[in-house]
Amino acid sequence: MKDEFERSYTIAGMAKLLHRLDLRFTRPTYTLEAADEGKQKEFVRERFPQLKKSNER
Repeated sequence: MKDEFERSYTIAGMAKLLHRLDLRFTRPTYTLEAADEGKQKEFVRERFPQLKKSNER
């Protein structure tokens, strides 16, 4: 929110905002057992930086 809209919210404030918009904030509660650790590391090392740069302004 701060980067995109120059507004900062507490976690509780963001949860209330999402609720007013009829959206929900949830945290991940599981891990993927079948995930390939090698592919994940490769993604973080090679693809993720490209995705991150494309979203930066």
